[in-house]
Amino acid sequence: MKITQAPFYSFFSIPFYREVIMMPLRKGFLYLLYLAGIATAVFAVYVSLILVPRVNNFIGWMQQEMPPLFWNGESLTMSTQEAYTMFHPELGLVAVIDTNQKDITLAQMGDAPVFVTSEKVYIKREGGGLNLYPLADFFNQGPDTRMEVQFDGNFIDQFYRSWKPWAIFSALVFYLPFFFIWKIVAALFYSLFGLLVNQFRKNKLPYSAVLNVTIFALTPMILIQLLGFFIPVLNLIFLGFFGAFVVMWIYLFLGIKLTESASEVEPPPESGL
Repeated sequence: MKITQAPFYSFFSIPFYREVIMMPLRKGFLYLLYLAGIATAVFAVYVSLILVPRVNNFIGWMQQEMPPLFWNGESLTMSTQEAYTMFHPELGLVAVIDTNQKDITLAQMGDAPVFVTSEKVYIKREGGGLNLYPLADFFNQGPDTRMEVQFDGNFIDQFYRSWKPWAIFSALVFYLPFFFIWKIVAALFYSLFGLLVNQFRKNKLPYSAVLNVTIFALTPMILIQLLGFFIPVLNLIFLGFFGAFVVMWIYLFLGIKLTESASEVEPPPESGL
């Protein structure tokens, strides 16, 4: 069977998984590399059609909404003396800037995910708590170096234009090896449960065959996850790790147990005297 047909037959075909059992393990890894290539192409489309336009819109909004700020080498100053709230029409409260403050607590942040003071940037962690980033560590290159920077819409535009190509290039270059390694780890993990399913076979498969089946059995979950880039509701199908675990159990049972032929399961009929 051609490798281009494998993503289709992996959803339902018992004869397909019988072929997989007979394949050398290297073909399983080559197939996973093929899936990584597909995933990278899909990710590139997602980045160009959805992610980049969203970031462009957000940066354009920041250019209009962020007040002029000035880093004098030691602290951040702002023309207004009152705290400035940045509220996005779709995302809601994005940040609060208050250069009258130096240090704040989690309670003082309120609902703001980001809080900028005269000397630090505070980012609220998802699980609770704060990440703190001193502005001096970002701007000043050493104890004897004091950089002065004017923040305004032009600065944001120039910074974004200079880093945008490198950010996109780096994301695409690193996505393929990241995806490949991520799915190898997933296959090794789920193959342990494949070994449990293998115990229900009369004629046990070697581990290489179990791992091969596991690699190909990842396909349905991978393809639906890729579609989730464009149809987010599909991500709800798996209900996180538990849902993915259930799906993998189904396909491991299909690829390992149900591929056992009747002659392997049923004893030969007894001959009459």
